[in-house]
This record gives sequence, C-alpha cells and structure tokens, in this order.
Amino acid sequence: MLLFEIKKLLKKTSSYAGLVVAVFILAGLLYGIFLNGQLSGYSTDKIRGRDSIALNTEIANKYAGSLSDDKIESIITQSVENNAKNTKSGFFDIFSWYVSKEFILNNSSYDRELENYKKMEVSTLKM
Repeated sequence: MLLFEIKKLLKKTSSYAGLVVAVFILAGLLYGIFLNGQLSGYSTDKIRGRDSIALNTEIANKYAGSLSDDKIESIITQSVENNAKNTKSGFFDIFSWYVSKEFILNNSSYDRELENYKKMEVSTLKM
C-alpha cells in the first residue's frame, strides 16, 4: 500500500521539484550549522594546517593525565580568564558564563567580562 502511494506521487513532476527544494534547504541548514558555524570552529579559529595540529598537541599535552575535580576547575577557569581578556571580539558567550557560574566557586574573571560588556555600546557588538 505504501509503495503504491510512493509510486503514484513520483509520477508527478512537482514531487521531484519538491524533493530537490527540500534537499537544497537541508543542505543549506547543515552547511550553516556544521560546516561554517562555531561547532566546526571555522568562524572563530584562524589557525589551520600544521599550526593547528601543533596547537592541539600542545593543549592535549598540557591537560594530559587523569581527570580530577581540580583539573576540571583549572581548565574551566583558564578558559574563562582567556575569554575575559579577549574583549576585542565583542562577543559574550552566555553558555560559558552559566558553566563557570555553576562549576567554579570564584568566577570573578567572568563577572568582570560581563561588566565590560555591559559598558559597551550595543552597536559595537558582533552578532
């Protein structure tokens, strides 16, 4: 029954056009989310090739070893401090703020970053 209905739909040319449009829309969504977004790091990372491999190896060696509460707090704290120093980007990451607020007892550096962004003009922020 289902196979019969699918065959009946495919006899019409408009169904092929609809399928092509759906594929283009899906490809556009996937490109924006996965290939060109922050998930892939493309929009934020300007390091490519061998430099990227060397940097990733350096970071992996820096945090090698068993995972403990102190190490997790250290990693998150360093990340928050790096973000707080980078005020030129004009980007405030609310997710990182919530993570630091939940998991770090003394997250004053991220609170400082929040204060810096409150003082900035809205027109200078990058969205």
